[in-house]
Amino acid sequence: MQIGESIEHARLRRIVPSLLFASLLCVAGGGMAREGELRLQSLFGQARNFLEGKKYRQAEAAYRELLKLKPQMPEAHSNLGLSLYLQGRPTEAIPSFEKALDLDPKLSGPQFLLGLSLFETNQFQRAIPLLKRAHAEKKKELVVIQYLAQAYMQLNDFERALPFLTLWVKREPENPDALYFQGQGALFLAVGSFERLKQVAPDSFRFHQLQGDLLRQQGRAEPAIAEYKQAIAQQPQMSGLHYALGEMYWESQRLEEAISELKEELRLSPHDPMTYFLMGDIYLQQQNHAEAKKHLSRALQLQPNLIDAKLALAQVCKQKGETACALDQLREAARMAPKRADVHYVLFEEYRNSGHMDQARKELEIFRSLKEKEYEPRPTSPK
Repeated sequence: MQIGESIEHARLRRIVPSLLFASLLCVAGGGMAREGELRLQSLFGQARNFLEGKKYRQAEAAYRELLKLKPQMPEAHSNLGLSLYLQGRPTEAIPSFEKALDLDPKLSGPQFLLGLSLFETNQFQRAIPLLKRAHAEKKKELVVIQYLAQAYMQLNDFERALPFLTLWVKREPENPDALYFQGQGALFLAVGSFERLKQVAPDSFRFHQLQGDLLRQQGRAEPAIAEYKQAIAQQPQMSGLHYALGEMYWESQRLEEAISELKEELRLSPHDPMTYFLMGDIYLQQQNHAEAKKHLSRALQLQPNLIDAKLALAQVCKQKGETACALDQLREAARMAPKRADVHYVLFEEYRNSGHMDQARKELEIFRSLKEKEYEPRPTSPK
């Protein structure tokens, strides 16, 4: 699997110095002062200034000159590697980091940078232990989380990748890369599980249930219904199966068959709010207002933030000609879900139809504002 430039390496090269300068530069400065080697100290200071000034080629030259004078200095090898890495030359940086660690295995900066360099040269197996060590020391550093997640993704180890992808999304909930790779990892993990299920239990009720789910996603209602029926034939007392079949019937407007399956689901799972909601919606379509209200109210008792049930209750009130009741339900829905544009639009229509024009205009403005925000381009990650 190829991910390519999924993390902007240029951006990371701006982040890395802020993580590492203190650990790599200050240590050596103190050592030089203790040794009193003025020439070396001066040269090291120049190299450090080049790095801090982002003059990476000059820093590289300075560290190479320094190492001619003192070749056993681990910090100088590490900083030489850093200057090469920040130029986008990870392959050349690897020997410098390895030499630094040979001389002083306790240096954490070169371990992290070696992990990044190995990643960027597609040596993922070698990179992961180093990146895990860096994560143990720097749990809050996003760059470590990003690289660890994608190292596992590159090795198709989606189970280990997902916790780090989840951390990435938690830290950057609107980052398209984070969301894409989290979804990709979950998808690949699911596909692997499905393939395994097909191999070990091709005629099990779970496989038929899965086939039904997949066929439903493809919009193939009748084959999906047939698969759910096969699953139920094997495990008629398993909760969830009758709901899935009932939902298929509901989507296909086979309402009486849907009611039969959903009643069976409620027998097995008497506290499931979505089953009550679907039952209420079906009764609403049949204009059985008493049953619709009873089931929708029960759904909201079990799940108070079920906004669609609130909208359906408002529709019950509207069909009965109870405008005040409908408005109460819609206002409560708007209070509970202020960012749902469809709620404000339905409330706008009810205000307009009942002659409350000032409130109608206000709700229409809110609806338009929310819809405009949906289409606003989101900022992308800095390059």
